[in-house]
Amino acid sequence: MSEGSSGEGRSWHVLFLRDLAIALAGLLVVVSVLYLYAGLWPPFVAVESPSMEPNIGEGDLVFLKSTDNVLTGEEAAVLGETSFGGYGDVIVFSVPGDDRSILHRAVDWVDEGEPMWDGGPEAPHSGFITMGDNNREIDQKSLFEEQPIKPEWVDGKAVCSVPYLGMLTLGLEEFREGSPVGLPGLQYQCI
Repeated sequence: MSEGSSGEGRSWHVLFLRDLAIALAGLLVVVSVLYLYAGLWPPFVAVESPSMEPNIGEGDLVFLKSTDNVLTGEEAAVLGETSFGGYGDVIVFSVPGDDRSILHRAVDWVDEGEPMWDGGPEAPHSGFITMGDNNREIDQKSLFEEQPIKPEWVDGKAVCSVPYLGMLTLGLEEFREGSPVGLPGLQYQCI
């Protein structure tokens, strides 16, 4: 058997570096494809609360896609289209001045000056009315100072989810912050 074909003549350092380069190239291809498909970075979020249960669970990893076309619950009901077990696209958005990214369903659209809900205040600007599937009231009554979500605040819409995979991301974030980590069957703290 020749030395070149078996790798016996190469040092383990060279083989390790070759394998590392192949792995990194493969990772780069996967990340590039995800970015090209999603049109945003990062192309996924880990769900931090049970507000979207039972359709999207706490600890799920949700893949996103950039979009200019969000289908509200009312529009989806007319078309008979569902997303994650309900009517209306599930969107990720960030409100200026609030450091959280929220993953909730776009249930309605209001124009500036329209009441945001029956008997509610007028919308200060046009935007989406949002709500978690597991919540009792719309976000605009409790979370966002009675303002709809402007389209430019939408980071993307959910396209699929992988149950529990987001727990890895959430666990790493908690580990870096030095707080207890709640992975199933594993509890530890960074000191």
